[in-house]
Amino acid sequence: MIKYGDKTYAFDINKMMEWCFQTSNNLFKETEINEDYTANDNGEIEIKNKAIREIKTSNNQIETIRYDFIKTLISPFITNDSVLFMDSKELTFSENIIINTLLKQGFLIEINED
Repeated sequence: MIKYGDKTYAFDINKMMEWCFQTSNNLFKETEINEDYTANDNGEIEIKNKAIREIKTSNNQIETIRYDFIKTLISPFITNDSVLFMDSKELTFSENIIINTLLKQGFLIEINED
């Protein structure tokens, strides 16, 4: 948990994983067509063999980049303490940007400690 200001937050791991590994309908498709030609008895060229091979790949590079990005964002906040107390005035500029980014993307969810 992260105590930031007067609120307490926890990481939404499901949201992070969904963002990192979201299924994409935009699979890359590569089609390879091989044709062999031969001359028939009349001297005309005909197709002897035709092979079509289709390769579909996912977007693994983007998933890896997103995973590493999330890991880099949350690594400063992973400690052995059960609660990490943070004062926005004592944080560096980059740490404040990280917290704000995590909040804006929904990767940190507010916890009511009632």
